[in-house]
Amino acid sequence: TLPTPEAVDGAIADFREVLTEIPPTTRRFAPVQVADGEIEKMQKAMDAMLMDVPVVDGIPAFRSLREAYGKISGKDSYEMFGTTWAESLITDMQRSPTMTEQWVGSTPETQGRALREAEIATTSFTSIFGTSVKRILLNRYHNLDYLATWKKIVGPNITSLSDYKTVDRLHMGGYGTPAVVAEGATYPEAAAATEERVQYAPQKRGWTMPVTREAILADDLGALRRIPQVFADSVGYGLYTFVLDFLRTNAVYDPDSVALAAAGHNNTSTTALDRTELLTLIRLMREQTGPSGTPLMGTSPRYLLVPNELEDLAYRLTESTVLAQAATFTATEPNIFNRTLGRYNLELIVVDYWTDANNYWLVADPMRGIPTIEVGFINGQQDPQLFIQDDPTQGAAFTSDKFTWKIRHEYGGDILDYRPFAGGIVA
Repeated sequence: TLPTPEAVDGAIADFREVLTEIPPTTRRFAPVQVADGEIEKMQKAMDAMLMDVPVVDGIPAFRSLREAYGKISGKDSYEMFGTTWAESLITDMQRSPTMTEQWVGSTPETQGRALREAEIATTSFTSIFGTSVKRILLNRYHNLDYLATWKKIVGPNITSLSDYKTVDRLHMGGYGTPAVVAEGATYPEAAAATEERVQYAPQKRGWTMPVTREAILADDLGALRRIPQVFADSVGYGLYTFVLDFLRTNAVYDPDSVALAAAGHNNTSTTALDRTELLTLIRLMREQTGPSGTPLMGTSPRYLLVPNELEDLAYRLTESTVLAQAATFTATEPNIFNRTLGRYNLELIVVDYWTDANNYWLVADPMRGIPTIEVGFINGQQDPQLFIQDDPTQGAAFTSDKFTWKIRHEYGGDILDYRPFAGGIVA
């Protein structure tokens, strides 16, 4: 005998009542309740997946984006009909309450705080995925070899800027040596120091990279792994060339509107690189005087920068223990430029992207007190910042079935003084 409709309704009601008594962790489609330790495990599994390594700290990598999304979100992505899981992922990526500037801030302090807040506040796929992308981006960014180069040239002249207003840097000349004051005599007043003024304004740099629905459906881990790598390479190369371009282009020194290396600055040569020209430029650097004509200390060169074409010659000049390039030198004569045995301890820096095969530069050590180039970062944020589009009903998410990452890097800078530079500008 078939049950009556009333009996069927009663059975369904009884089943629902029993279902509500089942602990959430045993329900097949219930939201996952994740303990703090499990969040860290999921984070490491995501890190391993995006870094393309089998394990991180003993935690195996997720095998696919679909698996990662299902385990972290608590949704059974493998039983979602057709492409539903991809639409669900895109929507979740743009609705996470943690996707704020505070969360994506990339200073070491903010990174740690963001991860702790994620452990307390949310177990969303977005937080874990975004944190992994950010970690990989910053790890690659901090390990770019050429980033060390611009810091050598800039030295301590890295500053924090609060806004995009023009920065005004005043460089004052010295006062010479103090006057001798006889017993009971009046101290003479120092002459007014000559001033040189430098101005620059920071700029916002960056671009976006979309992740399409097609890439998600294809579970294209290669595309996802490229995001942090491309971002890191882009912003790192941009900052590197920003600083080194002051030399490559022989930029104008603002206070007198004269090129950085020029006859008027008494710091240039038009002769090809060799031992004699190095000695000439070094002498010119050591004879520099300040804005008021007073002698300067600390203008001896520390770095020799050359293009790829001059690498072999420059290496022999700076690393050989004996003199080279002239038939009259004997094998026993020491090389004055040698980094360990010589007088000047020149460090060779080869700048791969310079295309002029003849020009070369000498730069003093900015740590010795003579300012070289200043670079200012908005809010002191030296690392790039990572963002995600946060409204699934607007922009590319709505019109093109994709979510979009954005990278931002904000800085500016200028030459502070021409005196710690000397350039071989060869026609």
